Amino acid sequence: MTTRRMLVVAATMMVLAWAGQSAGDAAAPIQVPRWQPHDFAFHVDRTREGPFQVPFSAEVTGPGGVKLTVPGFYDGDGTWKVRVAPTVEGDWTLTTHSTVAALDNRRAAFVCVLNPSQTVHGGLRVDPKHPRHFVYEDGTRFFLMGYECDWLWALDAANPELKVVNRFLDKLAANGFNYVLLNAYAHDTGWRKGKTGDNDYGPPPIYAWEGSNDQPDHSRLNLAYWRHYDRIIDALYQRGMIAHVMIKVYNKMVRWPARDSAEDDLFFRWLIARYSAYPNVHWDFSKESNNEKDLDYKLGRIRFIRD
Repeated sequence: MTTRRMLVVAATMMVLAWAGQSAGDAAAPIQVPRWQPHDFAFHVDRTREGPFQVPFSAEVTGPGGVKLTVPGFYDGDGTWKVRVAPTVEGDWTLTTHSTVAALDNRRAAFVCVLNPSQTVHGGLRVDPKHPRHFVYEDGTRFFLMGYECDWLWALDAANPELKVVNRFLDKLAANGFNYVLLNAYAHDTGWRKGKTGDNDYGPPPIYAWEGSNDQPDHSRLNLAYWRHYDRIIDALYQRGMIAHVMIKVYNKMVRWPARDSAEDDLFFRWLIARYSAYPNVHWDFSKESNNEKDLDYKLGRIRFIRD
């Protein structure tokens, strides 16, 4: 073999070896089961604005021309997230939008695959053929058996393992309940004010905002509380149970942001951004909403949620 041929063969072998190594080392595409929420996280070292006020969203596209505009949310440590639950199997892409350059035009791709869960059937819909009936996206029939547990999140407010919540939800599921009503937050009651016993869950040990109910900072959400709430919503999701989330409550002594204020918008938008990907979440403006006498405000909040 001539020296020139030896060099050509050696170079070819090096190229083939490099190509094989690159193919083997290439990261496998992100696989997300259908209807399962997945967090896409984007980190920024510094921003000029308060982190909770940074506009952040994503355009998500999927097979067959599916397009979703998904709001994003700040989740601490310089990290913003977009939580997505794909609705159709196949290839998807995501492109972020923000007024902060480091968060704008960030891209991700993923593949929606078959959901292996026997309890997840997609979002709950009105059956178009039988408008008084409910049906899941995959065609599974649904007969609503509801249970109201407004303070569900408070049962294990200091226990991330959710020992009480899991036992309680397993018992509900075993008895056929598939729809749970709960508050996004509640603080205390007038008829059992303060901590009066082990079965009195207000005031809870963690608060939904920074500060306290007496001196709240409505411009910042308490991430420890909402990460706990994540676990509650996911526990319901894993059991195929609908979470009927009542965003406000009017007789539980919560010092809410001022109506129609920037802080009010922040709370609604951030809550929806964090949980709207869950196919088992149903939104309700408020428990005891008859206590809100401003009809225009109520209708405005409902439009805000829909938008």
